[in-house]
Amino acid sequence: LYKAESTIPKGPWHNAGDLEIATAEWVEFYNKQRLHGSLRRMTPAEFEADYWATLDDAPGSINKG
Repeated sequence: LYKAESTIPKGPWHNAGDLEIATAEWVEFYNKQRLHGSLRRMTPAEFEADYWATLDDAPGSINKG
């Protein structure tokens, strides 16, 4: 997936630094902005926030003060 979405369309790369920056940008997009079908069409960041909010609201939650 990474190769198909990031490295092939944006190449050729001039040096390893260019590829490293492109990799970091792709990881940022994939983990924080991309909607995932398996996560109810939410971004991973939204899904994780929802998960922790659900735990905070659960009866007997350790996180409640």
